[in-house]
Amino acid sequence: MSTYVSDEVIEAILEEVAELVPNDELNMIEQALRHHLQTKEPPYNYEACDQAFEQWWKPYPRKIKKIECKKIWRRHWRKDNLPGVVAMLSTLEAQKRSEQWLKELKYIPHPTSYLNRGQWEDEVPGQAVVELSDEEKDLRDAKEGEYARRCAELSAAGNWNRITAHDLREDLGFPHVRA
Repeated sequence: MSTYVSDEVIEAILEEVAELVPNDELNMIEQALRHHLQTKEPPYNYEACDQAFEQWWKPYPRKIKKIECKKIWRRHWRKDNLPGVVAMLSTLEAQKRSEQWLKELKYIPHPTSYLNRGQWEDEVPGQAVVELSDEEKDLRDAKEGEYARRCAELSAAGNWNRITAHDLREDLGFPHVRA
């Protein structure tokens, strides 16, 4: 696997080698160096990409797998698949007010899934927009936080299984959901 090497580095190598080999071989060495050391694209400047990602990440309601999510974002950015942060943020704000997203955190897609599936292009259902009170939002967030904390504890202790997760959700007062 080769890595991109700048012209300046190749020129410095050639200057060092020039005294040791004949000129006709120097041209072959230069061609080989350029072929093997510049086969990849030069490093991509992700500054604007990362700034746009942070603008999108900040209001996204489910904060998990940020590093993986940023990789997916960068892949879409390089392929020019993203419509622009303003368009994505307006769609995200509408989705955040939809009944599905306001029920529970589990109904909000993981950010990696959201990006992989292109869900910024989804239409927001024509349902009436439901606004939760601040207390309802706080309660929902507290329940989800406690659930995540207890799941992590169970997993670390090696006591994790699907039935345990179901029982834990019941203990925390989540609505019954059929599997």
